[in-house]
Amino acid sequence: MKKKHSIPLALAAAGAIYETGRARGIREERSRRKRGINPKDIRPGDILKVDRGPYVHYGIAASKKSVIEFGHENRFKRNTLRVAKIPYEKFSKDDPVQLEHPMGPFEPREVVKRAAAHIKTGYGDYSLLGNNCEHFAREMAEGKRHSTQVEKNPIGKYYLKRKTKKE
Repeated sequence: MKKKHSIPLALAAAGAIYETGRARGIREERSRRKRGINPKDIRPGDILKVDRGPYVHYGIAASKKSVIEFGHENRFKRNTLRVAKIPYEKFSKDDPVQLEHPMGPFEPREVVKRAAAHIKTGYGDYSLLGNNCEHFAREMAEGKRHSTQVEKNPIGKYYLKRKTKKE
């Protein structure tokens, strides 16, 4: 004897397709994050970021093949901090690169020009909480110096709260 289903088979099948499609979309999004962007999608002036595990490294796309970054030339040596234009491959270090199209007041050429101006002059002393690569990229692209990594971190929140009280 056949068992009757509480919902019609057509609806059950449609639900299964919907769930499968939703799961596929989630898998595709995770896969895209792991793969990163296609370098062909980069426009000069875009903010590029690479997840390095404990932190995310930021830079400004100077072209499809080069990035302007604020960081250490050699992370094992002190006082090697600089703003430099480097090849995309050196910036990514084979890690997936994510892309942000800044919503700042500057045209892409102006963003690159602002960032490039710091190659010779520098960007001040490095501070994990107050002056890091994300501060640099966001100030060049958006005109405002801030770091989402610092704003989300409990220690960063404490730092920003103390800094605001002093001002």
